[in-house]
Amino acid sequence: MAERRQIVARKRRTVRHQAATKKREMKTRNECEICQRILSLLTMPLDLRGDIRHHLNLELPKLFEDTRCENHLNLIARSLSIDSSFSQLSGIQILGFRGLDHIKIFAQKGRDFYFLESGELRLLPTPRCPSTWWGRVVNSKWIDYHLPRRWKEACDKTHKCSAIGNFGHMSSQRPSWVVDTWLQCLVPCSSSTTYVALSYVWGGVPSFMTLRENVDQLRKPSSLAEGNTSVQIPKTVRHAMSFVQRLGERYLWVDTLCVIQDDEQKLVEIAKMAAIYANATVTIVALGGVDADSGLCGLQGISDPRSLKQVVHPLIRGTKVIETHGQKINEKPAIWNTRGWTFQEALFSKKRINFDNDSIRWECQEEVTKEFGNGGGASPRIFAKAVPDVMQLSTIIMTYNTKDLTFPEDALFAFSGIASALSSTYYGGFVSGLPVLLFHIGLLWKPTSILSRRTPKRPGERTCLPSWSWAGWKGSIWCWTELAIDFAKKCSARGSGIALERVYPLVEWSWLEKRDGERTTIQDCWYEYKNKFSNKLDEPCPTGWTRHRIADPLSVAAWQRAIQPEPQAVPLCFYTHDSEPESEFWYPLPTKKMGQRIEAQIFAPLIACKTRRSWLLAAEGFEIPGLKRGGMVSLRDHGGNWAGALLLHEPLLKEADRNGHYRIKVELVEIASGRVRNDSRDIEPLKQPLEEWDLDERPKSGLYYEYYYVLWVEWRDGVAYRKGLGRVEKRVWELQDREWVDLVLG
Repeated sequence: MAERRQIVARKRRTVRHQAATKKREMKTRNECEICQRILSLLTMPLDLRGDIRHHLNLELPKLFEDTRCENHLNLIARSLSIDSSFSQLSGIQILGFRGLDHIKIFAQKGRDFYFLESGELRLLPTPRCPSTWWGRVVNSKWIDYHLPRRWKEACDKTHKCSAIGNFGHMSSQRPSWVVDTWLQCLVPCSSSTTYVALSYVWGGVPSFMTLRENVDQLRKPSSLAEGNTSVQIPKTVRHAMSFVQRLGERYLWVDTLCVIQDDEQKLVEIAKMAAIYANATVTIVALGGVDADSGLCGLQGISDPRSLKQVVHPLIRGTKVIETHGQKINEKPAIWNTRGWTFQEALFSKKRINFDNDSIRWECQEEVTKEFGNGGGASPRIFAKAVPDVMQLSTIIMTYNTKDLTFPEDALFAFSGIASALSSTYYGGFVSGLPVLLFHIGLLWKPTSILSRRTPKRPGERTCLPSWSWAGWKGSIWCWTELAIDFAKKCSARGSGIALERVYPLVEWSWLEKRDGERTTIQDCWYEYKNKFSNKLDEPCPTGWTRHRIADPLSVAAWQRAIQPEPQAVPLCFYTHDSEPESEFWYPLPTKKMGQRIEAQIFAPLIACKTRRSWLLAAEGFEIPGLKRGGMVSLRDHGGNWAGALLLHEPLLKEADRNGHYRIKVELVEIASGRVRNDSRDIEPLKQPLEEWDLDERPKSGLYYEYYYVLWVEWRDGVAYRKGLGRVEKRVWELQDREWVDLVLG
């Protein structure tokens, strides 16, 4: 009986002690508001992070006022690698990032931008914290090689990544060769072969390559084995060959070994590049490598150890934060992220294992997971649809054109995989990077910074870098996104808003290989279909399209009524396509018929048309407040009157120095016409319709600002070359002495 009373008393003391401890912990937590706010940031849902309302701004006097809590002071000091006096710092910010599972601490010195930055901060697991916010402590030297295999197997079983993308027309395309990592040799790739692909940068390291003279030798077992000194395979490729087996796979595709580099079929393999990565079971990405010999660090028994750094910080009692060091925000991006070829590989790889900053990350179309956290921030993927998604195409081209290429002449070759993937969507394919379907508008891409002309590095090889295509220039450009808005009535993926500008074709284009060669008409039919079907009730619908009458036109939102061919038009109908029943469009477009074969991309150095030309003066430059758009100058007639605006590809200073005066006579050829309502700012107050919109001299009377789209050209040996894109006010252009010209653009 006495023993039982002792047990009961002991339990009561334990309960009282636990309650008192909990009370003290709660008191300690409640006493430190800053710790509580840091904890709140760490546990905030990923879609709310990045909202400025949830950032934590700390002024240094405030940081030390009314608190004896050393936890957040030590956390900030240790993560920034400074002493706890915080001398010389004027402010500290703790930020979350939308879609990412970590926060970071930044410190500011005086009026300078943040010059100190912490690593990635996550919570360590506790009963109080949901698993979605957990960080993990991992081995600093070696990757758990079971982990990537578990990621892959879980994705194969539970995700639908393989079905996403709609690349059915590419599903049968396979590489010609793969590396058999068991037999250590090249083997032909059959339609049933499953393989892993490797994405990496070559850099300046000499790499062993498959050639016509050695391909038969490389088909022999052990010809690619590590002990074979005659075959010097770089570390990244060698490590990938071993890592494939750790994934439970057998075959690897890598460009230097699986493409015969001096064979005439090389261009065929390049055109299949998108399909090769789209059909791979997974892609190994050497994201942190600077060249082919950087290797895949951290694979025990395969490569050298990594040096991943993690530090655990106490926050408040019972809660700890783990800091993982990686790339800083202000550091230069990994070389892999800057390359044109790898950009294409990333777009089409449905599943990726990224080796990045001494850690690995799984990335598929449904999930992103890091070995020390949950990741977030998945890279965009390309999706082939039956109906053109011009917003997607524009984003791809604008991003791609800022990427680097070891050989600039590869610009269109590296784009071939993208063109091949989208050839089922864009009726007619592509001509040197411009979609045939909307070629008249495709030519209206414009520079948003000073561009540099791409010139070949390899002498003697046939190249295709036309000045009229974006592929002929490297730099930041803008193209066609307004079309996506104009075309789509209800489709969030294609953007929303008001298409303020109307563009009308003026000429018929053809492509040709030689100046005096045979001309092939470019079947641009976007405007034809828009004119034929938009707001028309009698025309039979194209195959796959359905017309829907609008019972009450006034029920359609005003902004949707405004994107009809004429703003005054009352919308009578819209269209849907069988492949996207949830989306609504103002007019249909031609789509590829079942079994129809379309050449994905024509490498055309020249295009031609019959058009009119005249000469104006390129005058003073102008800028848009708060927006950098590169070289923009006003155009003036020979009487000095304002005529329009010219967006330059290269600085005008070269021309000015050559001609010895400031105003330069430029030859302009008309290629399209356009117009924007003068009350556009009333419709979209925050939108800049055109670069010259706010210039005092731009005509602003009447309902419309109307103009001609012109190209500034320079002739050499009977061929004209594009140097800029301009708009000339309609009345001024029609007053010029225009003459007809047979234009051949190179």
